[in-house]
Order: sequence, then C-alpha cells, then structure tokens
Amino acid sequence: MRLLLATGYEELDQLVSEFKDIEVTGKAIHAEQIPKLAQETKAEAVMYSETLPVSRIKGEKNVGAETNIIKVIEQLRDEHIRVIMLLNERPTGHPFLEKLINLGVFDLIMGEAVSIEEIEEVIRNPRTRKDVKHLIVEKEQVSDDKYRAKEIKIEEQKEEKKKILPKINISMPKITMPKIPFHLLAKYAPATLVQPKIIAVGSLHPGAGSSFFLYNFTRWLSKQKLSSAILESLDDQETWYHIVKREKKPHEEWMSWHESVQNGQAIMKPQYWYIGKTLFIPHKGVKKDSFTIEHARELIHLARQSPLLFVDLSHDWGDVVSQTTLRQCDEVWLVSHPNPAFLAAQEYRKQTLDHIIERIGERRLLFIGNMWGKAVNIEEIPIRPFVTIPYFESNIKAMMKGRPLSDSELDSVFINVYKRLQENNLEMEEIS
Repeated sequence: MRLLLATGYEELDQLVSEFKDIEVTGKAIHAEQIPKLAQETKAEAVMYSETLPVSRIKGEKNVGAETNIIKVIEQLRDEHIRVIMLLNERPTGHPFLEKLINLGVFDLIMGEAVSIEEIEEVIRNPRTRKDVKHLIVEKEQVSDDKYRAKEIKIEEQKEEKKKILPKINISMPKITMPKIPFHLLAKYAPATLVQPKIIAVGSLHPGAGSSFFLYNFTRWLSKQKLSSAILESLDDQETWYHIVKREKKPHEEWMSWHESVQNGQAIMKPQYWYIGKTLFIPHKGVKKDSFTIEHARELIHLARQSPLLFVDLSHDWGDVVSQTTLRQCDEVWLVSHPNPAFLAAQEYRKQTLDHIIERIGERRLLFIGNMWGKAVNIEEIPIRPFVTIPYFESNIKAMMKGRPLSDSELDSVFINVYKRLQENNLEMEEIS
C-alpha cells in the first residue's frame, strides 16, 4: 500500500514506515497540502491526525478546525483516496463523527492513547461502515473543538515491539531516564502539553567543538534507543553535510530541508537522513540572503517532530536560524576550550547571554568544556563547565574514518549531561 503520512509527529511516522509492505510516499506538514501531495505521490491512503496544523501561515485557525478537516477529506474522497483518521475521543452521536462516516471515512482510531499495534491493524485491515455505524445516533449534539485541544498519546508497546522505554546496558548506578511519550504534535497546542524540546548548542569561539559534541552525544542517545535530530544553522560552511556524508551518503534524491522550506515545498521521504535514531538536517544549496524569519520558524517547527531537537549554532550565532532558535529554545549549551584568551575575546557576547538567561533562566544555560586537561587553572577561566571532555588522541582516528568516538570514552560525560536534561525537562521513569 502507498501511504501518505499527515500526523505531524516524526516518531510515529518512523514506526509506521517500518511496517512491511507499506510504502510511505511522503509526509505532509500542514493540512492544506495533503490533497495535492496525495495526488503527486499517487498515495492510495492518507493517515491524518486532527492535531496537524491546518496551514503553514501563522494566525490561521490551526486548532479548532473541524470544518477545515472536512474540506480536506472531501477532496481526498473525491479522488477515492482512503483516509485513516487519528482522533481524540468523542461521544457517540457527535456530528463530526457522523460527517466523517458519511464521507466514507470508516478507519477511525480514537482515544487519548492508542497503540501502534492498533494503528497497524487498521492500516492493514480497512474497516467498513458496519464497524462504525454505532457511532451515529439520532441525537442532536453541539459540535465544539475542545477535543482537538487534548493530546493524543501512543501507548507503550509490549514484548518485542517495545521501543519507547530504552535500557542502558552499562555498569553505572541506577539512574532515571525519560519516558518520552508519543504526543501527536499540535503546533498550537495548549502550553500544558509536553512538547519536544529545542536545545541550542553553540561554540563560544571558533573551533570549540559544538559539532564534535553533538555528533557524539546524539549517537550515544541513539544507542540508548532515544530519537533526536540535529538541525544546522546557516553558517558560512556546509559542515554537517560533509560530516554525515563521510559515514552514510544521503538518498540520491535528497534535498536539504532548508531549501525545501525556502521554495515552499513539502519534506519528502528521501530527505529524512538517519543514522540510527538520529535525524540529520544539514543545510546545502540555500540562498541565505533570501532566507527569512518565517522560513526559519517553519524549518524549526518541522524539525521539532523529534523529541529532542538540537540546533547547532556553530560559533557565529548571527544567521536567521540561530537567532530564531535563541528566541524559542528551551536550553542553551555552549562549548569552550580552556583558553583564557579565547574566552576574554567573547566579552561582546555578554549582552546576548544576559538576554538568554533572562528568558530561560541561568539553570538552563549549560557550559561544556572541551579538550579540558588536568593542567587547566580554573582560576583563570571565567566560566565553570558542567562537564568537561578531555583531549582524545583517538578522536583523530575517528575523524579520519568518519565515525564518532567509542561510547566508553564519553559514557560518564553523556550520562551526566542527559541526567541533568531529564531533571530539567522531561517526564521521568526510573529504570535500571
């Protein structure tokens, strides 16, 4: 089956794309583009979550838009395209359910929590009107949109399919790790919902190592079965494209997300460049002078489909993606060498850092020391890093091979960083 995904949540999309005999033709990022994208990709079915934003235009009615959803579905059904709807629970007799059923949408997956097994079952075995006719009753109901404001969660899987709660097989004391729920992302959801986290990672000076840290940290996360994404800002070099290409070449039809957003194009399946559970979003072929704030906002929103989004600011921080990230991010991590001269030269950043602290709080500004040896005189350093990474001779060999360092060299550092992150940001579950 050829299936177009319109859920707005990358983690769920990734699981569905792993189903055998299911070909994912593309991914819609807002509802307006679904009909056109379904035709262009020759999709036989669309899996559509009601939490998907209606429009890419800020200010449009992105939540509370049952009427808009119906308009999209009418276009799909006119082309005889099957629709699989992910909905929050509604009572029997609700007018919205009746409208869907009358349009021939029988594959209704409802509930505040649904399992990936149920989703797969519905995809493979289309329901009939007989299966859902009990949802229609001769009873007047007032349609409101409070149901779309709730979050839809994907229940934890069982047995061999369980992918939500990772286990770390290392000889360390028992620590807490986050329970990352499958929230179907709603761009304008209420603030009480748990949303993916944006972490800006930058270098305090050229060559400090923000890319080095992220490359190794996200790969460590991937081995713990945790998904993340690295979004590259618009610095002067296409660094991440060449870093990732050394280890794994992109799809032959790959195009950078930055370029697609700038051209008003949808993000297609060949553009999802994964190594393990890390999604890499480097820039390439972008007209930087015409990349606007609106482009940057949409790019960041798309990348937030991953539970943890790291935006590599590099050392400049002046481009539109970096500046937009610093206004939206949940935390800022800054990497530095123990060089007093380098750090003294960063006095001009003081005002920027003061603004960051004012917005997110001092606790969410993290300093990471790179190439930090025993000879460092901490009294001469104006910052106090949360963790320090020593100089590794093996890093030279790893770079020559286009590979990250081995986990054993950085386990203790990454565990400390991650433990702090979960204490600050994520729902918790204690595991061994």
